[in-house]
Amino acid sequence: MTTKNSKLMVVDTCVARACGTGEGEDSKAARQFLNEMKDMCHRVVLTRAILEEYRKHTPHNRYFTQWRAAMTARKKAPLLEAPEDPPLRQALQSWDAPEQRKKMAQKDALLVDAARVADHIIVSYDSRARQAFAECATATRCRSLTDLVWINPKAESPKGPVVEWLRRGAPAEAPWRLVNKPC
Repeated sequence: MTTKNSKLMVVDTCVARACGTGEGEDSKAARQFLNEMKDMCHRVVLTRAILEEYRKHTPHNRYFTQWRAAMTARKKAPLLEAPEDPPLRQALQSWDAPEQRKKMAQKDALLVDAARVADHIIVSYDSRARQAFAECATATRCRSLTDLVWINPKAESPKGPVVEWLRRGAPAEAPWRLVNKPC
């Protein structure tokens, strides 16, 4: 069941890997976030590129496999086409940054491609990639990046933990945006 507050989000493989049965802070936060997504109206976007990343990086993660199966069974995991975004690729090429930083962002551009055909939300622990995209967004004003929300499952805000953000309908609040601009 979807509601007006239902959001379609991209879940990065780092969150998928972390959600296993471990007792660390990342594992617990990832499981709590994914369970909240599943139990609420939120959905996860799947693309062929993301599915390939999941196959490569989470083949033995039973927890994530079961979560994804449950999301699919509830029709909360649509498979969408997410073509490469030429303006994003151009921004990443023209961005005046060290080559290593550019390559990091180019490697994760598939997340932005998927977020573009969804609700512009990426769930990821990768703070270095987030920072690289934020710098590129500021430098190039690439619209594919300036409207992007990048959320860390362990994050806290003045309004509480990130699961509270999910419960409020996952609004595009300034603290979560790559480019911190008013909503």
